[in-house]
Amino acid sequence: MMMMMTSVSSSSAPSFICGGNRKSLVDSDASCRRRLHSCFGRTHRKHPTRRAAAKTTNEGEEEEEEEEHHRNDNTNNNIYGVDVEDLVVKYASSDDDGNNNAPALRGVTLKIPRGALFMILGPNGSGKSTLLRTLAGLTRKEEIKSGFARVNEPRAFVFQNPDHQVIMPTVAHDVAFGLRRKQNDASSPRLSNEEIEEKVRKTLKMVNMLKVDLDDDEEDENRDDEDEDEDDSNEKYENALNRQVSTLSGGQKQRVAIAGALVEDPKTLLLDELTTFLDEADQRSVLKAVKNVLKTSNEGGKDPKDKVTAVWVTHRLEELKEADLAAYIENGQVVAFGGPEDIQKCIAEKQANRRREEARIRRGKISR
Repeated sequence: MMMMMTSVSSSSAPSFICGGNRKSLVDSDASCRRRLHSCFGRTHRKHPTRRAAAKTTNEGEEEEEEEEHHRNDNTNNNIYGVDVEDLVVKYASSDDDGNNNAPALRGVTLKIPRGALFMILGPNGSGKSTLLRTLAGLTRKEEIKSGFARVNEPRAFVFQNPDHQVIMPTVAHDVAFGLRRKQNDASSPRLSNEEIEEKVRKTLKMVNMLKVDLDDDEEDENRDDEDEDEDDSNEKYENALNRQVSTLSGGQKQRVAIAGALVEDPKTLLLDELTTFLDEADQRSVLKAVKNVLKTSNEGGKDPKDKVTAVWVTHRLEELKEADLAAYIENGQVVAFGGPEDIQKCIAEKQANRRREEARIRRGKISR
């Protein structure tokens, strides 16, 4: 059920910093710690069984520790959709001088509850895309130097550019592509054409793509879904199902890509900067689609192990308010973890400290 990347000796947990250099940020660092600790407890901590196991000398005690480790893992599997601890990733490539690059991820620890919309923010080169690719299983085993990452299976990855994922000529055919391909796999359940078509319709409805006229998206953003319970098998929806992909906007293509991932019933959605190439209207439509997916998938008294978790990498601060939880990554480390307001405050403090540091440097140059 769960994917385990690697588990080796733990590295030190990442520092918690909300600003520029460490010396000038002691006060802001402490204030961020207090805020996030009061809301979510300790952000990073060593696995208790590993710490205990390091001190164990008796063979019987080691066995007990191992059993406790598995019990804790089972408990975590029921709580977390994504469980990452002390993850270190280092690419094999080297720089122009032949020196090995610094690790792309340096001791990342994240605990993401099942059913959450979790956003990962950070500057270019911070490691956020490496983390998402590792969660997707796209990182080579030898590049994972220590730690582990577990993801609730099955998982689905949605690319930044929908043109890399949406490949069939019509909306319905593209969403059904993965299901039909799996029919050739003897281990997959057999589905009739009617069952596949029903799953496609249901999934397209979840991402707000099953509409009479997709050109009315902008108007639809400003009103409630009056037709939410309307029968979507009616003939009038055929135009939406059979619409040519080439006629869709960027946001509509992205929603088709999300539907293509969802139709195979993943428990974890890994979303790579979905709104990078989109205008404001399409950005809103994609965000709304993902929120609706989680609401629909996780509503009612659903068993926690069946809830869908979404991990969204983004560079847009305005999207942060839609998250349940978030993390800010810098230089391969998690430097902030918490709710949207907590992350925004920490980012604002980092930016203010950076401006003060730049002003101090300019004043120093002028005085010379």
